[in-house]
Amino acid sequence: MSSGVKKLFVVVPELLPVPPVKGGAVEHWVHEVVSRMNVSSFDITVISRPAGMVEEGNIKYIGIAWTRLEKVFFWIKERVTWRNPLRYLAKIQNVSSYGLRVTQYLTDADIIVLHNEPNILIFLKKRENQRLVLHMHNDHLTHQGFHWLYNKALHKVDQVICVSEYIKKNAVQYFPQHAHKFVVVFNATDSSIFKPYHDAKSKVDDIISFEQGKKYLLYVGRLTPNKGVDILIQAFRKIISSRPEARLIIAGSSFFEGAVKTEYQEQLIH
Repeated sequence: MSSGVKKLFVVVPELLPVPPVKGGAVEHWVHEVVSRMNVSSFDITVISRPAGMVEEGNIKYIGIAWTRLEKVFFWIKERVTWRNPLRYLAKIQNVSSYGLRVTQYLTDADIIVLHNEPNILIFLKKRENQRLVLHMHNDHLTHQGFHWLYNKALHKVDQVICVSEYIKKNAVQYFPQHAHKFVVVFNATDSSIFKPYHDAKSKVDDIISFEQGKKYLLYVGRLTPNKGVDILIQAFRKIISSRPEARLIIAGSSFFEGAVKTEYQEQLIH
């Protein structure tokens, strides 16, 4: 390795692997970006849950295996509501156990990019010559119960990337003393992949029988209250009163691979 090459470590949250063999929006983002990076300038290592891969091309992967205790707490977390304190206890256990093991691999990193999990900052001991970037895809920094902890953790960060003005604005209101560190970088789209099918046959045809003369609306995403799928259904019921040719297709689950069917999902069906 030449002296000009920087050791870049990319860390994703504690739930899913990279490459995204189990799905995950952040995990897909990381996988697509690192595969497009200039490897002559960076020695890239991605840390996540195990994906069954150690190296692909010039990218190295470190898998943090699930412990038995983590699996127990995750099982509990998936089966209790957001109002149950056990859900937060399980989250804390999973992040702490994962975060402590992640930091063992970061001692010789030149640049650390941590995605969407500010709690891991708590366990990081940043060296003077390291650069630390927190990349926020959601509004997690504004959790009131962790304000004092995040305020202390943000002192370690050189920059906070937000994927929207909304996320940046809310975070800056909570942490005005760190406002100079926050920037917005919008997520990009590969137009060679995301383009209209037109008359081309797709895999969707094997799932849905499209009817001539009907107009289809498609929702793809998590089926959780904060996504507002129930509101979408209510709005669509008003639409079909004046546009009877309209059809709504909803695709998703409560989380990613192997997610349990929740009470909210059952309510959507009925």
